Amino acid sequence: MNHANGDIYITDVGESTNEELNYLPAGTSGVNFGWPFMEGLEQRKNGGMYEFTPPIYQFAHPSWIAIIAGFVYHGEKIPKMKGALLFGDMAGKLSLLGRDGITILKISESGNILTSFAEGPDGELYSLSRTGGIKRIDPV
Repeated sequence: MNHANGDIYITDVGESTNEELNYLPAGTSGVNFGWPFMEGLEQRKNGGMYEFTPPIYQFAHPSWIAIIAGFVYHGEKIPKMKGALLFGDMAGKLSLLGRDGITILKISESGNILTSFAEGPDGELYSLSRTGGIKRIDPV
């Protein structure tokens, strides 16, 4: 979510081929991202006469296991991340979607099972793991 403007980023854990990152601009409704007829940009079943909105990015299995949506960064500690969406994968991958596209961060949750993200009142972002760990995303 982007709390500054109300835009929403929606992740879709794929059934067998792709993970999706979808975008819903603030004030938009009635969007059909294609489930169960589409997985990423691949048609899985006949979708009939429906109009689908494609994902802004898709990530192929098996590199990605379960994509997890985060927040757009509005904190002060990492100026390079300002305005970029932090998201990740259950396998521990952390990624940014910024003006230049997708960047896989060198920061890693290796050994942890990433489950969610949180945003603090100061705009700083945190990763949450299945083992109960909460880590602030800090510059390296």
